[in-house]
Amino acid sequence: MNTFDFIDWWGYFEGNEIVCVWPVALDKNKTPVKNYFFTYYVGPMWAHRLPEFPSHKSSNYANKVYNSFLDMFSQSY
Repeated sequence: MNTFDFIDWWGYFEGNEIVCVWPVALDKNKTPVKNYFFTYYVGPMWAHRLPEFPSHKSSNYANKVYNSFLDMFSQSY
């Protein structure tokens, strides 16, 4: 039995380069699956390490990416 039927792949790009992707599992009605019964990890996957910034700048950059995803998720779901 599958807990989800579809996956929407969301990506954050800088220019033509992918920086981060975030999969969203959907059920047969294309509604996001909120509870995963079995998984190792659900969340963003970075294409590469964060740039070699000081900790506060890396954190600021990551927050910018996450906020972009959350804005799009809020509009779409």
